[in-house]
Amino acid sequence: MVTLQNIVHSLILGGGSTEHYGGTIVNGNMNSSMMASFFVTYLLIYILLLLIGKFLWNTYLVDMFSVVRPISSVWHLVAFSILAKLVIY
Repeated sequence: MVTLQNIVHSLILGGGSTEHYGGTIVNGNMNSSMMASFFVTYLLIYILLLLIGKFLWNTYLVDMFSVVRPISSVWHLVAFSILAKLVIY
């Protein structure tokens, strides 16, 4: 099964070999290419979620609640996400 992390990993390796060592952890350590592919994959997913979140916020949440104002930047959503995580934990 091809996952986004495997695709990013093969791009980082230059399209060469996509060997797996039974998982991402070898001898208790993550190798640097797998760590880079994990980071890039996480970043891509986070950016996609922020863009979808901004669209949903401005399209639906603003219409449903009168106290919510539209956000002009994705950075406002990042700050709100950090604030919400601090309040929850």
